[in-house]
Amino acid sequence: MGRLKYVFLLSEYINNYKAKMFFCIVIHSLYKMMPICLGFETAFIISTAFSGNLHYPERHFFIVLGMIISTALLNYLDILVSHDVAYKILTELRNLSYEKIAQISPAGLDGEKSGNIMSIVLEDIEILEWFYAHSIIQIFVAIILPTLALVIMSYFSGYISVLLLLFILLMVSIPYMSRKRSDNQGIKIQSKLGSLNAIIIDGIQGIKDIVTFQWQKEYFRRMYESNDDYNLSFYEYSKRSSSEVATINLLIGISSVASTLIIIYFSHIGKYSSQWILPLISLSTLIYAPLQETLSMSSNYGRIFGAANRVFDFLQTQPIVSNDGKIKCNCVADTFKNKILFDNVFFSYEDKTSGKKNDVLKGMSFEVKEGETVVLVGSSGCGKTTCSKLLQRFWDVEKGGIYINNINIKDIDLSELRKLITVIPQDVYLFNRSIKDNLRLANKNASDDDIITALKNANAIDFVDNLKFGVETFVGERGMRLSGGEKQRLSIAQAFLKDSLILVMDEVTANLDYNNENIINQSLEKLKRNKITLMIAHRLSTIKTADRIVYIKDGICAAEGSFCELMENNEDFRALIGDVNNS
Repeated sequence: MGRLKYVFLLSEYINNYKAKMFFCIVIHSLYKMMPICLGFETAFIISTAFSGNLHYPERHFFIVLGMIISTALLNYLDILVSHDVAYKILTELRNLSYEKIAQISPAGLDGEKSGNIMSIVLEDIEILEWFYAHSIIQIFVAIILPTLALVIMSYFSGYISVLLLLFILLMVSIPYMSRKRSDNQGIKIQSKLGSLNAIIIDGIQGIKDIVTFQWQKEYFRRMYESNDDYNLSFYEYSKRSSSEVATINLLIGISSVASTLIIIYFSHIGKYSSQWILPLISLSTLIYAPLQETLSMSSNYGRIFGAANRVFDFLQTQPIVSNDGKIKCNCVADTFKNKILFDNVFFSYEDKTSGKKNDVLKGMSFEVKEGETVVLVGSSGCGKTTCSKLLQRFWDVEKGGIYINNINIKDIDLSELRKLITVIPQDVYLFNRSIKDNLRLANKNASDDDIITALKNANAIDFVDNLKFGVETFVGERGMRLSGGEKQRLSIAQAFLKDSLILVMDEVTANLDYNNENIINQSLEKLKRNKITLMIAHRLSTIKTADRIVYIKDGICAAEGSFCELMENNEDFRALIGDVNNS
């Protein structure tokens, strides 16, 4: 299938547009045929006029006028229809890409650069517009029209057709011979662009740290190097494509001279009347117009097929977690006593660079009941956050199982499972929308009264009321117009609105001052009522408030109990708490 492989593979995703693409090819063929017919007719009028054999000039005038009007109408239709179809296809591919991001997230994006993904979804798919709006239509037209012209010219002399066919084959061979180099260069350009985008996004998102640590020179050095790599790869690509175009134009020029001479020669020896010399010269010259257009576009095939390769590979990315569960969330909740159970869970991360596995959980077992707050405690990297992610099925356990009310979470529909769980993270992400819009992400059906109640429960109503536009206030990118404590309280308000059975809190108060911690703890006490609450904490004040502590060491539950029990009976836990106190 060669270099067209990925474009045809992508066509599986756009089956609904095949009939429209056929219509585009018909319109474009008629549009490109008009100048050739117009040139042939005009040359015929001139030849017959000079030879004194022009009959019914009025009829020829209206034929030419009709061709001119048809060319204008077909030009309008060609642009309208082809670009309409192309951009609908691009929209479809982008929608599929966004759906794929949602499907494979977050595990499937682990280790991927956000700038590279952005480059695939935006730039690579945009480049495919060249193919769907221009190239694929031009390829068919470049086959159809020259074939018809060669058949017509063979009626006058087969030698003319053979000569033109040889030159056509020579022209086609030029991009064909350099196709591998072109494709490799195209993939390289798109890859370098993705890397450059990743560095730029890193710089925008981390600009405060760059300025704080005076890292501007180092950052700009990295960005300039990446930019130079991209420019160099683009220069190499452009140099090759320019030489291809120049060679093709040279062959067209030589072919025009040769075909003119042979057309005159065969007329001279009596193969056909001299009044056909000018029309045939016109036809032999104009025959190259659709072919030249296609071959000129072929200089971009490397980037087109490189982009198609990256888009197809991305759409083929398989989710790490398969959604085979059928159970709905309302069939999971128990009317008496709910609980979650980690039963002998094993899990390891795979290093994408080395391929080595890093064992994190090696037989983890613990239980959390409704109305109980259990905190996971252990040194950094022991698997606390991993337990949270496994509960949400960001990854699947390798051995053992996780159960909600004795139902394996793998048997629960993935979207239904996540309805059962609310996560309050340490680093709250808010979108650049209003406070109301951000809160409704937790419950799209929440009324204005529900939102106000949630803000009151989260102790956030006071600061929201003091804002100029209240709940309609836009919070800026990542909530940058709000303080850490304010963002955290909005996250808790979201949890009140979602009102899930299971509550997971990951270092919620770790970066807050004493006053904010007290305010947030008050709202958390309301939130935790009648819920299964799993906390991840390093802060001593948070650890002490838990009903039960699960101490993780070497990938297992090394001890569990109240704070006092573990301090009294577990030396490793006492050492860890000593480190926490010292920090």
